[in-house]
Amino acid sequence: MRGRKLYGGQSTFIPIRLMGTGVLPIIFAMSLLSFPQIVMSIFWPNSSAATWYNTYLGAGSWAYSILVGLLILGFAYFTAYMSFKPDDVSKQIQSNGGFIPGIRPGKATADYLNRINKRITFFGAMFLAFLTIVPTLIFKAIGDTGLVSAFSATGMIIVVSVALEIDKQLQAQLLMKNYKGFLK
Repeated sequence: MRGRKLYGGQSTFIPIRLMGTGVLPIIFAMSLLSFPQIVMSIFWPNSSAATWYNTYLGAGSWAYSILVGLLILGFAYFTAYMSFKPDDVSKQIQSNGGFIPGIRPGKATADYLNRINKRITFFGAMFLAFLTIVPTLIFKAIGDTGLVSAFSATGMIIVVSVALEIDKQLQAQLLMKNYKGFLK
């Protein structure tokens, strides 16, 4: 409000994504757990350490599934904090004259955004861990390990994201086709 005129007055949103980092936590977790297995299989393939690691911590074991889940949670929080900066978003909101209703601008807004980001990251990380562990356990129960790589969590997320992106592009093309006559 400046003088008798009202400027802005629009409602917007802050785009905090549920899985803002995509499949990065899955890739980091699986890489970290498979690295010792790869090194042992190259340099000491017949050693007792390689046999123990393949049996108890190899892909498809219960310990591997639990460790992958925990590492996904940890890497999801790490990558979320690297990609979303609540202090910068708070300063940007304040510099544009915006605010979050019920929250004071500045540090209180940054703390609020940080708390929201933690909650959203938790649910996204739980989803990624669930999506990673469940196919492995299902195919282990069935006894078929060949299908695990075909129906991996990373592959499923990539297929869904590509389908959503194609849908978005098709919707944009249809919208442009409808506006074509208007722009002429």
